[in-house]
Amino acid sequence: MSLLSCSKNDITEEKVYTDKIIGEWKLTHITVNGENHTNRCNTKGVVHFKSDKSLSSEFFGSVRGACTSAGIKNGYWKNENNSYSINFNDVFPKPTTEVSLFDNDTKLLVMEEIEPNTIVIRTFIKL
Repeated sequence: MSLLSCSKNDITEEKVYTDKIIGEWKLTHITVNGENHTNRCNTKGVVHFKSDKSLSSEFFGSVRGACTSAGIKNGYWKNENNSYSINFNDVFPKPTTEVSLFDNDTKLLVMEEIEPNTIVIRTFIKL
């Protein structure tokens, strides 16, 4: 009969850091230059931020009266000193730099200047 023992020093605790942006986020509101552009179709959009700093997204728009998916798109995100930036690759034309979490990290605001003097703000809630 053998007896094995472990001391507390034999066990290495690995601390896992989970960023507050990780998870699935649902689009709830879109404004363009302060005007509401939210509708039933575009609020089907979702973004999934993954722990490996990648993301996948699916956005919807109305095409000839039918709500149509733009397909699954991939990109990446980063957090540098609690300053987020995201890039949806071909979904948005350039990297997005204005990203804010608010309401106890349950809402996400993404602001993008798509052309000079045209600001699009997308608001998401965490699912």
